[in-house]
Amino acid sequence: MAKARDCKRWQFRGTASCPVDYEETVKLGRDLGIHPLVARLLINRGWTKVDSARSFLYPKLTDLHDPALMAGVEPAAQRLARAIADRQRIVIYGDYDVDGITASAILWHV
Repeated sequence: MAKARDCKRWQFRGTASCPVDYEETVKLGRDLGIHPLVARLLINRGWTKVDSARSFLYPKLTDLHDPALMAGVEPAAQRLARAIADRQRIVIYGDYDVDGITASAILWHV
């Protein structure tokens, strides 16, 4: 069994050089309907306004950038469409971290 000293501790801003505004934390948490701890995390990462924090917590597909802006996406999409039309096999490569596995799974299902 792990001892208390072996457990990890989260460290939040709250030093003299970077003070915590408790009222700001409580207000953001109340306005968003979230726990003050989550509000503190958002504030620590720069999401201090209710609207921007809400957009971050509850994203919409319409908030995404246009995928056509990504370099090479048009030729890749055309090649995939041709492979599907010609009933060719498509290989999906992904790495083994969280976003790689997730992306690979989504591509496989699509």
